[in-house]
Amino acid sequence: MVQPTPWQTIAASHQRQIKTASTASHPEIASPLRRIDIRAILAARRDDWGYLGAAVGSVLTFALLFRPWLAITGADGKICTNAFGRITATTSMVGLWSSSPPPSAKLSGLWGVLAGVAVVVTVATVVLNLRARTETLSRLAVGSTVAVAVFVVFALVYFNGKGNDLRAVIGSGPPRDMGTQIGLLIRTAAGNGQYPVPGLRTVSYASPTLTTSGIAAGTTSLASAVVAVAQLLHGSKLGPAHARTTDRSRRG
Repeated sequence: MVQPTPWQTIAASHQRQIKTASTASHPEIASPLRRIDIRAILAARRDDWGYLGAAVGSVLTFALLFRPWLAITGADGKICTNAFGRITATTSMVGLWSSSPPPSAKLSGLWGVLAGVAVVVTVATVVLNLRARTETLSRLAVGSTVAVAVFVVFALVYFNGKGNDLRAVIGSGPPRDMGTQIGLLIRTAAGNGQYPVPGLRTVSYASPTLTTSGIAAGTTSLASAVVAVAQLLHGSKLGPAHARTTDRSRRG
């Protein structure tokens, strides 16, 4: 076994002395993960479970706003719209030459826009409230979360009532109109559909229904509002003494 030289022994002893002095003057180096701080942080976050849940649910609701909320299949294609009133249609325009062509859809995306703005306010308020816990921010977070749910429900009711208007956009026009008959013949010849011969062709119809995305957005927004209100009520029952204790634990 090779023995260290005197110079190596002196250098190793000097390094140990420096490390010991540094650890003594900076105890956090010896224990970078102090258990008391971790427990305090976790305890503080447990007091914000409702606001965090509301923020996450609002973000999911915001993503669902861009998904189709109402999808309808008609005589001449398929049409769908999202919460902002953006229409996407697939049609062969059978009734284009008809004397009464299918009307264009006029949808308002006001409720979707308001819901999106409320989501932004909710997330921003929750983030600020995690840093500076105040009653004003807490109430604002709850109010904006409830507003998201209200706007989403209003949007669902609005678009559900626009089903027949959207179906008319993908209609074929009056069946006895010459322009409609020409359009049906051209579509059949091009292989984009079949000519509706009475008694020979089976045609399927379905009433306008909300899509899974629209229902999920309503469910998520309502759940977010419920947990936010529950968090506010839970905090009010604990009283200001618990809030002061939580603030001290966060600062500690």
